[in-house]
Amino acid sequence: MVADASEATFAKHYSSIMPLLLNVMQNANGPEYRKLRVKAMECAGLIAIAVGRDVFRPDSRTFVELLMQIQNSPVDPGDTMLSHFLIATWAKVCQALGEEFEPYLPVVMPPLLRVASSKADISIYDDEEEHEDRDGWESISLDGRQVGVKTSALEDKCQAFETLLIHASTLNARFGPYVSQVLELALPGLRFYIHDGVQEACAM
Repeated sequence: MVADASEATFAKHYSSIMPLLLNVMQNANGPEYRKLRVKAMECAGLIAIAVGRDVFRPDSRTFVELLMQIQNSPVDPGDTMLSHFLIATWAKVCQALGEEFEPYLPVVMPPLLRVASSKADISIYDDEEEHEDRDGWESISLDGRQVGVKTSALEDKCQAFETLLIHASTLNARFGPYVSQVLELALPGLRFYIHDGVQEACAM
């Protein structure tokens, strides 16, 4: 992305682009705008990191309020992208604001911990034919048995732990109130043998 590559030099374009992205986040509410909205969220988060806290700060409250509004809106079962992009965008805002992000943790952490604590969706197969055509599932061998795992749920779980690491490393001591909850999830995650990414994120 241009803003990410040019970093602080992109600041002169910030005032022209950020309002457009915030407008999309506020008004692109129909099912046909799902991808546009999450891409606007992602882009705005990357720009916030690129230009730095001082440039981003005047818009940060509006950005956060829009994210909260989106997060608290009724769940659309057809929108499979929103949760992933919300988690990622909150992390970008945290990186952009640094310690100033702390007041938003009570909003961000509950859904993030919920995803991190999710159980793997697993099916144990009796024969090869049973799982050949199941979309979104991956077959692995575990303890001599063929096991089907819903891969999208595992990717979300992995992303959640990676994002917890971003919040912790960015906020340092200000993340302290959540350390015990995270450890309760991360330590068992070290034995999450069906997904290397989850294990690696928990180990970090």
